Amino acid sequence: MVSPDDGFTKTEVDYEPVVDVLRFPIDADSTWSTESSINGTVNGVLSFYFLEDYTTVAAGTGTLKTPYGEFKVIRLRTDLTRTVGVFTTKIRTYTFVAECFGTVATIRSTDNETDVEFTSAAEIRRLAP
Repeated sequence: MVSPDDGFTKTEVDYEPVVDVLRFPIDADSTWSTESSINGTVNGVLSFYFLEDYTTVAAGTGTLKTPYGEFKVIRLRTDLTRTVGVFTTKIRTYTFVAECFGTVATIRSTDNETDVEFTSAAEIRRLAP
């Protein structure tokens, strides 16, 4: 992962192993996980070593409406546990994946969200024209 601009506050990190963000084929029973160690520079600070543990499970199917249109989707829930030294942060993300389009929307929780079906989001993205 790298920031778009080089300079004093750049980010440039390596993941070992690479994180499986999506793993195909995706169906209603899909589940996978990746534990990765990260080394590099984050916001200009040298970060020698921290861990990220990703667990993704299929969490339902349905129809998602976006400004671009309606899509039949599989909803994937990814639980991320990031450990930097003794500090742990947990983040939940829902990704809505449609055949032929890929990701059409995502919803990310606030840090350390405890509810699986959270009602307050830190970020929402959706496909729009």
